[in-house]
Amino acid sequence: DADKAAGPDRGTAWREDRPTVRNKSDTRGRDVAEPIPGSPKLVPAPGAPAEGKVSPATKALQVALAAGAEPWVDETRTPFITVPMGSHVEHYRLKADPESPAGRWLAGIYYRTFRKALGASVKRDVLENLIADAMASDRAFPTARRIFRKGDRVFLDLCTPTWEVVEVGAEGWKVCPAAAVPVRFTRAASMLPLPCPVRGGTVEALRPFFNCGEDDFRLVVAWALTALSGGREYPVLVFGASRGLPKARPPATPGTWWTQTRPRYGRRRRRNGTSSLQPRTPSSSPSTI
Repeated sequence: DADKAAGPDRGTAWREDRPTVRNKSDTRGRDVAEPIPGSPKLVPAPGAPAEGKVSPATKALQVALAAGAEPWVDETRTPFITVPMGSHVEHYRLKADPESPAGRWLAGIYYRTFRKALGASVKRDVLENLIADAMASDRAFPTARRIFRKGDRVFLDLCTPTWEVVEVGAEGWKVCPAAAVPVRFTRAASMLPLPCPVRGGTVEALRPFFNCGEDDFRLVVAWALTALSGGREYPVLVFGASRGLPKARPPATPGTWWTQTRPRYGRRRRRNGTSSLQPRTPSSSPSTI
């Protein structure tokens, strides 16, 4: 009869090229189709959804890869991604978080291509696919934050919007784009940009910022150079002064520096709302290192 000719389940949206199903009764006593283990793959029947229909996640993944996105890993197999941003590239930590920098970049390029917003669940699926691509590939690069040393060269990330890096060597220094250096810098949200260096300066320009003698100033310069060397060990610079004197603020006027009065217990400001910092003329020498 018609029901038997239609197949074991009339609601099934596929047909078999050969007998690949067996009847199995469900909880209501109806026969349902169950694929036989090892049987050939079922092909869509007429009226079923077309195989050529692409999901938003697949389209977003194709658009991201076509735009030049490159998933990769670092030495610890942590996934990252390099994405194009106008005339430069940026490197992001790759996480299945729709609100991560990689997720926001993905949503932006999808909207510019299709003029449609990308849902959070779709972004999560695409990011998980990119993570899988990075973990399965052999693309591995060194990563660093702010500073990196390779051989006799030091690379300093300026954290500028255009992702510029300063390369320092024995012959001098130069500003390079992030794509031209052998390290891929990543950034934290708290990292601030540094001024772009200019040629012709001297270390003497730092002297007004330190209230110390010649020998101590040399120690400050040596500490600054070591901090920018890109090594694994860094010295600690300790400022010493009399009790109550700040160590990081220069005098407001020549011959005057600041002392802080100790507030009463539980009170952080004076009753009239003024600060507890009061200038005075000291009788001893200023702060020393």
